[in-house]
Amino acid sequence: LLAVAVLGQQRSVFLALGVAAAGTAWQHPARRAFLARLAGAGLAAALAAALLAAALDRLPGNRPPPYRLFLGKVSGLAVAPGRDTTAGFRRQAWAEALNRWRASPIIGEGYGLPFSFRYEPATAGLDPAMLARSREIAATSDIRPHNTYLTILYKSGLVGFAIFLWWAGRLAGLTAGRLGAGRDGTARLDLLGGVLLLAAFGAVNLMLESPFLSLPFWGMAGLLVAAPAGRRVRR
Repeated sequence: LLAVAVLGQQRSVFLALGVAAAGTAWQHPARRAFLARLAGAGLAAALAAALLAAALDRLPGNRPPPYRLFLGKVSGLAVAPGRDTTAGFRRQAWAEALNRWRASPIIGEGYGLPFSFRYEPATAGLDPAMLARSREIAATSDIRPHNTYLTILYKSGLVGFAIFLWWAGRLAGLTAGRLGAGRDGTARLDLLGGVLLLAAFGAVNLMLESPFLSLPFWGMAGLLVAAPAGRRVRR
């Protein structure tokens, strides 16, 4: 997953993986061993990404190396976040979503209206053709705010958002009731990592906005509901 995230330029995946790793390490009974395995997995992913990128470099076509693109995007976000088109889009899209929620805070605007607004990307260092294309897409397409929680809030209002939070809380409660801790608690730790990963990813990207994107979330929810209750030890 780390290697694919590098090649796909998905910084939001790295953010979600970092949150999941930190939360799991905090609860892990063997924290040092877990961190050591995590570091090994990171090195293996870096090697896999380098090998895949080298293979892609040999394919026909004029394209920059994907790992250079990724490093450039990460360093650009750290050095000059105001010029990062991805971060700039999210700031404007989230502000637009909040404005729509304020127009109807209780029940929201509903699910029949497209999320189209005039996006103005930073022009410094941006290719003119890309700039024109970004503005065209922003003005004509339902591009969504890339924050699942804001999407639910502005479309469903406080009523729908409260129902979603209640359901998410019930789902979290099933974790303790349906899954046994096992000998070392790894079952719940694996689940915790998966939940944290999806929750963090949904805060900066699309988690439930399409059947394809929502498959990991609903798959995990279905496994929780279908899992048998943990065994109780009788004295």
